[in-house]
Amino acid sequence: MLEGGRLVGESIPCSGFVSRTNEKLRMHCSDPSKLDFSILFSFSFLHQADRFVNAETPMQASCQGRGQRASLPLTLSTFVPNTTKQTPKSQSLDRLINWRTKKPFSTENVQDDDFIRKFAVGYTATAYADDIHRKGFLGWLESKVVLPYGNAYYYWTAVVTVAVAYNVITILLRAVFDEYQHPYYIMWLVLDYCCDLIYICDMLVKFRTGYLEHGLMVRDLRKLALNYVKRLRFVLDVVSILPTDIFYIYLQNINNPIVRLNRVFKLPSVFDFAEKTESRTSWPNAFRLFCLIACILTIIHINGCLYFAVSEAMGLGSDQWVYNDNNLTDSFSRRYFYSFYWSTLTLTTIGETPYPEKDEEILFNTVDYLIGVLIFATLVGNIGSMIANMNAARTEFQARMDAIKQFMESHRVERELQRRVIAWYDYQWTNKTNLNSDAALATLPPKLRAEIAIHVHFKTLRKVTIFQDCEAGLLVELVLRLRRQVFSPSDYICRKGDVGKEMYIVKEGKLSVVSDDALTVYATLAEGAVFGELSILNIAGNKNGNRRTANIRSVGYSDLFTLSKDDLWNVLKYYPEAKKLLINKGKEILRKDNLLDETVEDEQEQADRLADSFQARLQALKDRYETVIGRYEEMHRRMNRRIAFLESKLDRRYCQDTTV
Repeated sequence: MLEGGRLVGESIPCSGFVSRTNEKLRMHCSDPSKLDFSILFSFSFLHQADRFVNAETPMQASCQGRGQRASLPLTLSTFVPNTTKQTPKSQSLDRLINWRTKKPFSTENVQDDDFIRKFAVGYTATAYADDIHRKGFLGWLESKVVLPYGNAYYYWTAVVTVAVAYNVITILLRAVFDEYQHPYYIMWLVLDYCCDLIYICDMLVKFRTGYLEHGLMVRDLRKLALNYVKRLRFVLDVVSILPTDIFYIYLQNINNPIVRLNRVFKLPSVFDFAEKTESRTSWPNAFRLFCLIACILTIIHINGCLYFAVSEAMGLGSDQWVYNDNNLTDSFSRRYFYSFYWSTLTLTTIGETPYPEKDEEILFNTVDYLIGVLIFATLVGNIGSMIANMNAARTEFQARMDAIKQFMESHRVERELQRRVIAWYDYQWTNKTNLNSDAALATLPPKLRAEIAIHVHFKTLRKVTIFQDCEAGLLVELVLRLRRQVFSPSDYICRKGDVGKEMYIVKEGKLSVVSDDALTVYATLAEGAVFGELSILNIAGNKNGNRRTANIRSVGYSDLFTLSKDDLWNVLKYYPEAKKLLINKGKEILRKDNLLDETVEDEQEQADRLADSFQARLQALKDRYETVIGRYEEMHRRMNRRIAFLESKLDRRYCQDTTV
């Protein structure tokens, strides 16, 4: 019977050996001095039999089906008599029994691996929530890991960037221009400590920011903390938040914000935000230009503040180079804008500035000129690169167009055809059609490329009548094989009587079904129309013989998606059920239009069966041939080894005879 998931009281059928061993053990256990090693080996076998019986095995199931039971339960306690007095040998036997009956592996401390279980079949979001609830507060913390590529982290880096920009711009400005600091010192203190709070919160966020390890997001709290602490960014963040405000007490002046200059060590966070924004924005070149201008203006601002500080140190108005402070009523804006103007002229080297007269002024000007050269080189290089990137598509397009023009001129193509080719290129450029879309998508991994193709074409393919009930896997495979074609005005997509090798789906534009002389228009096909699908199915008995039944011409410029017959049948090899479904649907359409010859269909089916039978026999012969060839090669190798052995033996015999 079953008890606790194990069988109790069941035994192996035909237990003659077990019964004999049982009696032998009872006899020897009554006199332990007669115990020998054969009994111990029998005892070991019984223990293995006990484990076998208690396990769920096919043999056990067959025994239960026959209703067979053992005469004795195979438990080790039945072989050991309950004696009150034990000899040393019997005690040794007891210890041996106890040792032998121990479990080889303990399963008490075995726990499920939560990480592996997350990838098991049936593991859902509800199960994940149950895991978090089971782990308590630590589980809740693990669920709050910040994803470095998520929107929340991106917006948070924007907040940190604002705080860093505030410190970079205002700390030096307030330290140099006292009249900008004194009247608003309470406001500055509030803003300063709000930014400090943002810095502290950012460090906490960094401790919770996940990272990828072996392609998986790490959520372990300790690993996340160690990953952050081991990086240089952690050192910079700690330096940027050091409480240097205590120097206010030492200086006894709360209006000297230069003590907070360490806050600018947080600057790498701004670069992180710029990188993330550049990858997200639809105008990366414009954003790069904005960042470049912002960096240049910031450098000019800092240099202007330093110029005014040096002027104050040298003495305002002491010579022609320093700031002239003859008018003591100059406002803050006048002082700042003049310093900014001087810094711009110096760094860009595009204007005349007074010559320095003192050594300190000469040194400062020299450093400024060097920085200006670097800025000018960076500015020219980056702007040139941006302009080249912005015009890259136009340049490539123009190069192709010029090559086509040269080709047509060299081969003396007629002017009307040249005009149509140039008009087609103009249409491509005017509608911003990417001629290299396949090359651009080729850089993506297959999964993302498939998702983009599905997003663009899946609904269109669903409109095709014969594909409406097909499984999604087949449609995905077909979507990846759709190709785009653009037709010019009056171009024929197909003519009556042509062999159908492709089906067409109208993406944009209008097509006309016309007569042979193109004077009569029978119908107009608009966006979403599908034609040519029956010609690529190779339906036996089709009276049209897979040929086009109408002339279809483009009215204006038309964009069409095409699916070739070869691509369709290459996919259908892996979807036999879908193949039958498509052919049956095609037959129904042909029957409705009285275009299906049933007799030819039966003959084709019989021919297909014969072909399949012949193919199967041919494959069987091929397999037998490969088997025979394999045996022959093996026999050939064995024969070669035998011959080599005999030759070596003859050589040794010959050497011995020669020696004698």
